[in-house]
Amino acid sequence: MYRLLLLTLSLISLSSNAQTINDFSFTDIDGNNYNLYENLEQNKAVGIYFFFVNCSFCQTSTPSLQDYLETVGDDCMDIIALSVDQADTEAQIQNYKDSKAVDYRFFTSAGTDNHVFTLLSQNFGSSVNTPSFLLINPDKTIASQQMGLNEFLNNTESAMSSLVDALDCETSIEKTPWQGLEIKRSAHDSWSVYNPDTKSIEALFFAADGSIQKAQICAPGWNELSLLAPQGIYWLSLRDGRQQFTKALLTY
Repeated sequence: MYRLLLLTLSLISLSSNAQTINDFSFTDIDGNNYNLYENLEQNKAVGIYFFFVNCSFCQTSTPSLQDYLETVGDDCMDIIALSVDQADTEAQIQNYKDSKAVDYRFFTSAGTDNHVFTLLSQNFGSSVNTPSFLLINPDKTIASQQMGLNEFLNNTESAMSSLVDALDCETSIEKTPWQGLEIKRSAHDSWSVYNPDTKSIEALFFAADGSIQKAQICAPGWNELSLLAPQGIYWLSLRDGRQQFTKALLTY
């Protein structure tokens, strides 16, 4: 309950003071194009990691980021690594990636008119440092940002884990009162919910201020729930009078 309260408070703060990141398109070192907004629209969070090959502190953060990604899984999270040094060639970055045994995507800033460094300075100010990390919500708002090795190591894993817990991209939900409960996004504002119980349960959508946006009954089996509401973070509460399960959802 304490962890859920902290997550709820952080999400409310996020929705009221959120800063939106600008879209960008870059080509990775394998020649594949990557567009930020297109990936966010898949209901995946995106972690943007700023580094360069000769960054001494990045020797620690680069493999740590791989460990974090393996912990939270890649169903809900994309990681992209952007070099801020235009002198880093694709071959050098590839060697760096191989030496760290990481499998997320890497990009060079060469040929981008220094847009990578501009992206870094826009979000961290004129005094920038590496490693730096931006965690982006699927609704294009910045969930968290860390600059410098100590801040990166202290905050990145918990920030990624909290955001993945809040997203509804995982189909199997564990630790609920109903074994076998499933919640799957079916559209930007709709979810398919499987009620494994033999009795109906109540579904309530709450806004960040605690107000009920919609109430619906979930019969045994699959149910389609929809919430026609402005873009933002809402909570779906399932209850049967004796038990309750609450999950944060994003509409976009």
